[in-house]
Amino acid sequence: MRNISEQELKDILDKHGKWLRENTKDKEWKISSLMNFSYFVSSNGNIASIITPALSIRKNPKLISKRKSSNGYLSVRCAGKNILVHRVVADAFLGKVGSKVVHHKNSKRDDNRASNLQITNHSNNNSKSFVVRKKMYGDFIKSCADKFQRGLFEAKP
Repeated sequence: MRNISEQELKDILDKHGKWLRENTKDKEWKISSLMNFSYFVSSNGNIASIITPALSIRKNPKLISKRKSSNGYLSVRCAGKNILVHRVVADAFLGKVGSKVVHHKNSKRDDNRASNLQITNHSNNNSKSFVVRKKMYGDFIKSCADKFQRGLFEAKP
């Protein structure tokens, strides 16, 4: 890739950002600092590449397909690494993530909208996750405890 001036880079980024806003459903796109400044990320969790594998600038950005991992998180492949989409979105729209945790407010690991994400620390994330799990499974746990106390569960040998 040839060296380009700061103004040329700005023009390229403006052109690609405009193309993305006009040709996708997502209207808010930012350049990602986590992905070597060669990818755009939308507030809805989509990612687009502006650099080809041969390291030239694309005429139009290419939307990158996401993969769902066994733990439910979405990732994209970038420069030979799997990168978690929710961390890229949070970094672009909420501020520097660094070593902090990105919490999904609705507990859906594949919902990577910026409005559903929150940067927090490990302790807060664990307590928030506990509250959500308690709300989701509380009645089931109470029901099981009640059945156990009434002797409706049998121990298996």
